[in-house]
Amino acid sequence: MRELRVFAVVAAIGIMVWACGCGKKDDKSETEGGSADSNSSQSAEASGPEVGDIKLSTVLAAWRKGDRYGSVEKFLAIQWEDSAAWADTRAMKMSEEELASLPATERPAIVQEALDLTKTLRDVVRQTLLLGDETLKGGDKETAKAYFEAVERCGQALSGPERLVVIQMAGKAMVTAGQDKLSRMK
Repeated sequence: MRELRVFAVVAAIGIMVWACGCGKKDDKSETEGGSADSNSSQSAEASGPEVGDIKLSTVLAAWRKGDRYGSVEKFLAIQWEDSAAWADTRAMKMSEEELASLPATERPAIVQEALDLTKTLRDVVRQTLLLGDETLKGGDKETAKAYFEAVERCGQALSGPERLVVIQMAGKAMVTAGQDKLSRMK
């Protein structure tokens, strides 16, 4: 029982940090690999990933390797409605009840995976929102809309009751961020 309370506190703190950082400009985004506009055009010129073939772990791995724009490109291609998109991510497939039923020795690894996942995903979402804003400023409303809708769809997939609370809360923050950007377009 104590582990669940500790997890709830850690999850709440993680979500507050995630929500406070969501939508803020990432200082690294424009310094790594040039400007967002030049990288956007570079990734548009490259052959993109096939829609439906991308897994969440691929997006997160690309981000962790420093491939910011490749990660966002993959993020945009994920079919969030398809559970295969996160089939290789344990924390995404686990509910609070399932976590509680695990032996106490296994829980910390799942909790850490969930926290790592939401932290990295927060960074990907921030970059996606930033690129959407820059695209919108450039006058391309349709592409900007695609960025913001991808964030919203990701959030909807993560915010279901069948997920861990920390992942649900991150998903709800993404839905709100995506919807906020979409409503400001009108």
